[in-house]
Amino acid sequence: MREAHPIEQAVGMDYYVSDAEGTGGRLRASPEDFRVTELEAFDVQPVDADTGGYQHLVLRATLRGWDTNDFAGRLSDGLGISRERVSWAGTKDKRAVTTQLFSVDGVEPADLPEIADADVEVVGTAPDLGSAGNRLTVVQAHANAAGRGQVSAGLAWDESEGGPGLFYEAAGETDPETVAERV
Repeated sequence: MREAHPIEQAVGMDYYVSDAEGTGGRLRASPEDFRVTELEAFDVQPVDADTGGYQHLVLRATLRGWDTNDFAGRLSDGLGISRERVSWAGTKDKRAVTTQLFSVDGVEPADLPEIADADVEVVGTAPDLGSAGNRLTVVQAHANAAGRGQVSAGLAWDESEGGPGLFYEAAGETDPETVAERV
């Protein structure tokens, strides 16, 4: 193992796992270089279905440059409701393009406001969002030892009976079906 850079040692990373020199470049040069997609694990009903007492509209929002709490506040302001009526499974990174679920209590799809830098889709109704984790995509721009100037990798966090796990898939090393199956 190779000794880590002094800055990394200052935060507790003493060695690199690999002796390789690395590829150079920058991570997250723009929000599009870091994508977070929430994995969904819940049963959704159509908007017009009998909800059996719950009135939560489930939305899938793709956000660019939004903090989750700020988006929830903007959504509730646009709907003229309390911020407490907007829920989500987990916060996401503001300096990214994120796709995540929100549930809003007691609103109709027609009431949804237009929000800049947000693409909002009505999914249906559900009593619980039940997030299964996140799939992360990180782009390394301007790599100097990786061939065509970019290296892309997908990361996903999965909670299973065996405990939590982090999966790393480098572009071109694993086919998309295998990644989806593992995650």
